[in-house]
Amino acid sequence: MDPQQAKDISNNLNQTINTMKQDDTLLPYILGNNFMICLLMFIPVIGPLLGFYILFNTGTVIGAISAAEGIPAIVALAVTFIPIGLIEFTAYSAAMTESIWLFRRILQGRGLRELKNASLFVSICAILLLLGAIIETALISIGA
Repeated sequence: MDPQQAKDISNNLNQTINTMKQDDTLLPYILGNNFMICLLMFIPVIGPLLGFYILFNTGTVIGAISAAEGIPAIVALAVTFIPIGLIEFTAYSAAMTESIWLFRRILQGRGLRELKNASLFVSICAILLLLGAIIETALISIGA
């Protein structure tokens, strides 16, 4: 990615964050965005493929921000991943795993029974993503 493209991505993200901070909608936006992404990952077969694509794009954005701000990419990744990314990654991993498991159970003719487990995992992921969104909003608010 060229430096101008990295700067554009960073500027757009910063503008979005500043607008949402002013409107006091940052927490619901982060939670809603991450939860919708997570729900997509629960879709059998397609979910993990979408998940890997989304995680790749997230890495690209982190790389663009680090390049635009002059921060080493590994530092930006570490700061992003601990603790927020770890919490979100846990939720996304659970969603993609359940997607695969649900597909397997559908093939075995036990898909309806597996929906109960899927519902439980959706709830667990929602709680994890809420925790991550609270931490992320707090870190953004203090300027970290």
